[in-house]
Amino acid sequence: MAGCFGFSFMQLKFKRTRAYFRSHGLESKSIEIDNNSILNCWAPRPVQDEKRIQSTCRPKPALLLLHGFGADGMTSWEYQIAPLTKQFSLYIPDLVFFGDSTTKSTQRSEYFQAECMLKMMLKLGVQKAVVAGFSYGGFVAFRMAHLYPEFVERLVIISSGICMNPRTNDILLEKSGASDITQVLLPESIEGLRTSFDLIFFKVPWLPDCFYRDMLETMGGSREGKVALINGLVLGKQDAPPLPKIDKDVLILWGEHDKIFSVKLAHQFKEHVGKQAELIIIKDAGHMVAMEKPKDVNTALLSFLNSTYSH
Repeated sequence: MAGCFGFSFMQLKFKRTRAYFRSHGLESKSIEIDNNSILNCWAPRPVQDEKRIQSTCRPKPALLLLHGFGADGMTSWEYQIAPLTKQFSLYIPDLVFFGDSTTKSTQRSEYFQAECMLKMMLKLGVQKAVVAGFSYGGFVAFRMAHLYPEFVERLVIISSGICMNPRTNDILLEKSGASDITQVLLPESIEGLRTSFDLIFFKVPWLPDCFYRDMLETMGGSREGKVALINGLVLGKQDAPPLPKIDKDVLILWGEHDKIFSVKLAHQFKEHVGKQAELIIIKDAGHMVAMEKPKDVNTALLSFLNSTYSH
């Protein structure tokens, strides 16, 4: 039986969030980027009124938002939609094996995800964009800046351990008591999900077991595919090539109490990027900083993004 007493709070939330996205001018699109992959993406709904089109001084700049491992695009960026849609054309995809995005390709690295994102955006008619990535999405965003510098105008990295090493996961496993990183990122039990929540949030409110059960039963995407994505990561591996330099302005946002990727990794990434990087540590927040402190995150995002287009 789904949810609590047969009622799914998560299904209700998904329904309300979809309506919320539509009310801000977004629509869900299914994009066949090649013969192997179909991606789902929330993108600006075409304006039908010609007078409204003519009255627009200039198109809004494009902003691509890439989600983390625990959710799809719609769920991850809900609290950023209202302030950002006023000034930017938002593109919020489900990465491959999340939500309704699928592939028949055997590739599983963040390089592959970056390639898929570029193909999708070009299919949507977008030639350049600011790219923001949270956690796993930050890995993909970094690779896009590395591989496609002509497409990525600026980069935003949120709680993403780009400078991690093989020991990073070991520390996380010690904290969680898990034997494998997939147990932390892809929990299959109520107890496992509670442990994950304790790690990703600074403060976790008490929730009944049925709420966690509801979440487990309504998680979308392919678990098998997500496990393959974890194993396919190049970043942080023992035999990974040196981290490339990127010649971009970069905003780095991090929760002060992040237990997934420590603040130390934020400082390491800032040092790696150099003087083009700005680091903001947000107080009283954990790994899910955009959900826990949306006002702080949105203020930082808009300040950085507006400075891009004020020149």
